[in-house]
Amino acid sequence: MMQLARTFLRELRLSVEGARSYSCSWRTCGTVCSRRQDSLCAVFARRQYSVASSSKEKDERGKPAEEGPQQQQQRPGAGAGGYPLSHPCRVMSGMCVVRLPSLSRERGPLEQRMEEMKDQLRVERSRLSDHELEELEYLKKKKEREKRAMEEEMAIAKARSDTTGEQFIEEFEDLQEAQLIDLQQFSPAPREIETSLQSPSRKLDRVLYLLVKKPRAKHAWQMPQGELAEGETLLQAAERELAVKCGSDLKVQFLSNAPLAYYSYTPSTSGTTALDSKVFFLKACYLSGEVELCGDLLREHAWVTKEEMEDFVSPGYYKSVAPVLLE
Repeated sequence: MMQLARTFLRELRLSVEGARSYSCSWRTCGTVCSRRQDSLCAVFARRQYSVASSSKEKDERGKPAEEGPQQQQQRPGAGAGGYPLSHPCRVMSGMCVVRLPSLSRERGPLEQRMEEMKDQLRVERSRLSDHELEELEYLKKKKEREKRAMEEEMAIAKARSDTTGEQFIEEFEDLQEAQLIDLQQFSPAPREIETSLQSPSRKLDRVLYLLVKKPRAKHAWQMPQGELAEGETLLQAAERELAVKCGSDLKVQFLSNAPLAYYSYTPSTSGTTALDSKVFFLKACYLSGEVELCGDLLREHAWVTKEEMEDFVSPGYYKSVAPVLLE
């Protein structure tokens, strides 16, 4: 840009000097001067034309020729918008269906010891104020007075042979015995209701993931997935494939339109050249319902933890999805 300005100023100076030497007014040289090509207007016109020509040639060299829709469709390997794809592939949408835990996990030995130590420190380091000590003393005396009053009433009722008092005492004792029996017979509900891998009610204190099995020998277990149809987004393809392969009774909620993991593989086919497959996983939370597999496409399904998934899927598959899986 600076070089262009210097050249323009140098030619401007030369043109003005030339116009003076021919006794021509440079302001009107475009119409008066017989040597118009040396005047300022002629120089400026030539400069504008040369700049426009060079810019046009540069644009023509750097910009590819426009193609019509038919040429874009005929060009091999053309993708969306007619732009060439260097590596054609199959784009697939995968569903990472998560069943969140409904129970808190059991504390391990270290956690239990830590909790006991914190309770002990809390008791040892706590100090009661004067009014708190007075309140404890008052409650203790109040309890003793109530106990003595109850004993006196029971003694008076027994001495008078009051049938109403005796009936009250019997009912009170029966109620205490019944509560004691209920306390002894109480047992908490089991933390694991189902043990079958096909049930989403197993391991209620862990995060589970849905896997399906295809009818093939190798790499059979995987998350539900399917290929995108023309004009579909990843979310639309995931919703469609999940309803087709796992049944409409399974209710899930997708958390985002953006994939959380990615896996690429080349299908093993004999005698033909297969395109690379790229799977983009969308996360969905399990809400309700049961899995009803399509008999032609899938054979089995399982709800597994992150540790159990490693025994089902291939090492490369697990390596791609493991970083985004919850414990």
